[in-house]
Amino acid sequence: MRAKDLQPTTGIPLSKPKGVSDTQWNIAKSVYISAAKAGDKFPELTVAQAALETGWFKHVPASYNYFGQKAGKNESGNVASTKEASNNSYYTTKSKFKSYNNLDSALQDRVKKWGSKYQNANNVSEALYSIWQYNPEKGRGQGYATAPEYDKKIGSVL
Repeated sequence: MRAKDLQPTTGIPLSKPKGVSDTQWNIAKSVYISAAKAGDKFPELTVAQAALETGWFKHVPASYNYFGQKAGKNESGNVASTKEASNNSYYTTKSKFKSYNNLDSALQDRVKKWGSKYQNANNVSEALYSIWQYNPEKGRGQGYATAPEYDKKIGSVL
């Protein structure tokens, strides 16, 4: 993210965690603002997912792709290594991650694809359940992520 992409961040109900740089924190606040602007009911969940998926914005697989959104066959993107889960174990594979022109377009896409699934949620926990559930038969999560304890990982960021 370039400095010109950062938006004013007054009134954000987030607290900067220890070990997160000012640059990383400014990106997190910009994600919050853009998510709210895109109509995200729980922008704090979106920030937590972005922080988790990128290691607090240190490892972004494609332009403005803070959420690990995979690219479709005809979409522009970048191939990168990723960890997936199956049968309660992890493996590394390569996937094509979608590239975005700017933060707002990335958030609009994320809210359209995932935020719409939790419009009826009453709180962040319900919202997270709406986009990710653990499937014991497959030994992985289904929905947003395959990680078996994705909900706990998000909770630790929140």
